[in-house]
Amino acid sequence: MKILSVRWIVVVVIEILEMWYIKLDIKCNTKKTVCMIFKPKSRDGLITDFFPCFTINSCKLNFVSQFKYLGHIISDTTNDDDDLRRKTRNKCFN
Repeated sequence: MKILSVRWIVVVVIEILEMWYIKLDIKCNTKKTVCMIFKPKSRDGLITDFFPCFTINSCKLNFVSQFKYLGHIISDTTNDDDDLRRKTRNKCFN
């Protein structure tokens, strides 16, 4: 029951966002919009490993393990190691 309710909540939130996109005449770039599931620090906190496809304007959203946002790499592991390595590497070569 817990898994179904979490999935249902996410789908409802996306539907609400989609409704507001339409109402406010905002375009959502589905090529740049992604989904990320953050991994819990402990497997005890894991609800499910599987999430359904989410869509906006009938376009399927991709799931990713990391993405770049405002110059910072966001990772599903909730640590900055990859981003710090990238910034350190860039500093060394500039």
